[in-house]
Amino acid sequence: MVDTSGGELHVRTFFRDKEHLKMVVGLYVMKKGFDYYVRKSGTDIWYVTCKDTDCGWRLRAKKNVLSNMFEVSTFHNVHTCSLDLRGKDNHQASPLIVAHLIKDKFATDSSNHLASDIRKSMHKDYRIQMSYEKAWRCREKGLHLARGTPKDSYSKLPSYLHMLQLRNPGTITDFVVEDGRFKYCFFSLGPCIRGFRFCQPVVCVDGSFLKIRHQSIVRAFEIVFPDAHHGACYHHIIMNVNHKFKTDAFTNHIYTCAYTYSKSEFHREFENIRAMNVTVAQYLAKIGFEKWVRSYFPRVRYNVMTSNWAESFNNTTKDARGFLITAAVAFLVGFCALIKPISI
Repeated sequence: MVDTSGGELHVRTFFRDKEHLKMVVGLYVMKKGFDYYVRKSGTDIWYVTCKDTDCGWRLRAKKNVLSNMFEVSTFHNVHTCSLDLRGKDNHQASPLIVAHLIKDKFATDSSNHLASDIRKSMHKDYRIQMSYEKAWRCREKGLHLARGTPKDSYSKLPSYLHMLQLRNPGTITDFVVEDGRFKYCFFSLGPCIRGFRFCQPVVCVDGSFLKIRHQSIVRAFEIVFPDAHHGACYHHIIMNVNHKFKTDAFTNHIYTCAYTYSKSEFHREFENIRAMNVTVAQYLAKIGFEKWVRSYFPRVRYNVMTSNWAESFNNTTKDARGFLITAAVAFLVGFCALIKPISI
């Protein structure tokens, strides 16, 4: 059996099944720039000719009596029609055919080959004018061919977590299924657990995760870190003020207030804000000075005045959120490996 997806077709070429035969012939006619017409198709035969009925190009393949393999029995590879009559409708450029052409673009999880890129490459390589909708379908099928389906990815996750534990002593994982459906998974890498004791005792959490519906996270912090004090990112406070009061006139003043080392310096600067706008001053005071002002913070803040760590994590992992579940977990494991070497 020969894979002819990148070369020529020949008599006595074998294909593993009929679908494989149709795939290879579809790629072939795309590269040659013409369309074919199916004259006969059955469980044991497949016969196609050039779209121009007067053209001599034709291919016939038959099923092997002892297997599902198809063999090319007749192949006249000479066109007697003109280039103009062959047409450029490209009916054979189906999403599945194109997906096989572009699947290597998605071999790595970091690849971001867009539908617009597919349209450009198909026009450049095959002179095919493809709609955006069709390019999107091609992209979805290419992703499935390269990375598998969501169902396959979920089924691989337990074994991946198991191997992660074996290769990295001290790693903790949990995989929870409810009513036969995936609910959540958890992992904490052994090297990261051991390295945590040497980190600064500051935990940065994206504020969106501390809304009312996620109060369990707040309770977890109270249990694990009972003496911790909740601070606020001054940069997000500035953004909220700009949005709420439709002005950025207070940006520098809020920055100065947040970073002052003494309470007297803070109050001098805060009075400037009050003089400019009493409502803004009341809004900032309602937040609680101990949340965002360094001089009022009751614990050691270690100069961590923003949640930029969490924002950086979100920005680094934003593409991974579109990966299938096992690939997404593997990406996060690799991200942790940049911080502390582990075995993957």
